[in-house]
Amino acid sequence: MMKRKVLFFLLLLGAGMAVAQTPEDSMFDDSLQKTQNVLQDQAQRDKAISESSDAKKVDEQVKKLAPDENTRAEFYELAADMLNNYKSEKDEEKMKKSIQQGMRNPAEYYKQLTPEQKKKVEELSYKINPGPSQAP
Repeated sequence: MMKRKVLFFLLLLGAGMAVAQTPEDSMFDDSLQKTQNVLQDQAQRDKAISESSDAKKVDEQVKKLAPDENTRAEFYELAADMLNNYKSEKDEEKMKKSIQQGMRNPAEYYKQLTPEQKKKVEELSYKINPGPSQAP
C-alpha cells in the first residue's frame, strides 16, 4: 500500500504541477491537452523540468523510484492519462481540488480511477519495488 501511495503522490504532484503552469486564460481543453503533451513528450517534459523548480523536484523523486527511463516514461504517461478523467467536467478548479485531495488521500483517489489506470498503477508499483512473491 505504501508503494501505491508514493506512486500516486508523484503522479498527482506531477500532473498538478504541469496544470499549474498552463496559462490562466486558455480554454480548459487546450490547457489540459498541453499539459498532457508535456507529460508525454520527453523533450517538452525536459524543458518544463529545466524551467520549474517544482517540476524538477517531482522528476528527481520519479528518478529515485523508477529503475530506468522506460519506467519513468510510464509514470508520466499514466499521469497524462489520469488527466483524461477531468475532460468531461471542464472545471479547472474542481480538477485542482481533486488532485490536492488525491495527494492527501491516495487510497480514496485510487477508487476513482478507471480499471485500466488501476492496473497500470499496480504494474508500476511492482516495477519500482517488487514484492518477494507477489504478482502484478
